Amino acid sequence: MVVDARKEKEQLDRCCGEILRAVVSVETFIDIFISEYFCMRNRIGLFQNIIVGENMNLHRKIQVIKKIFKYEQEIRKIQGISQLDFQKIKETIKALDEIRETRNIVAHAMAVFDGQCMYLERNKAGTTEKDRRRITPQFVKDFRHLMSKALFGINEINNILKTT
Repeated sequence: MVVDARKEKEQLDRCCGEILRAVVSVETFIDIFISEYFCMRNRIGLFQNIIVGENMNLHRKIQVIKKIFKYEQEIRKIQGISQLDFQKIKETIKALDEIRETRNIVAHAMAVFDGQCMYLERNKAGTTEKDRRRITPQFVKDFRHLMSKALFGINEINNILKTT
């Protein structure tokens, strides 16, 4: 018996397409179930523990915040509601990105002594000054100020969102 490779490929493509479409349907159903479970039953603490706490790293959480801010800006524009302070959003996101970057260096870099001082350096090709940090009490103080700025920005925007 001679097998036609083209027909076999077409059949394979059809079958794979059907399976992928079915998986998308199941995944959409799961998305709806999870969303309704947490949102309609007001299970914020459980949502925070299961979804945000266990499954999202800091980078992803910052991406979600960016998307929320963008979505809110678009909705406000459509509805004619006063816009959020774009500069405040920009400053808050910048602070969050700097916090994430510093966290990554502190958590993953190795300590290096250059003969004069200790610093943390990422172990990667093309290391730049940005990948090298001297951690001093002043650096920690500046980092705390950066954290306060980021948290204040998120809180300020959140309060505006709650009242509109």
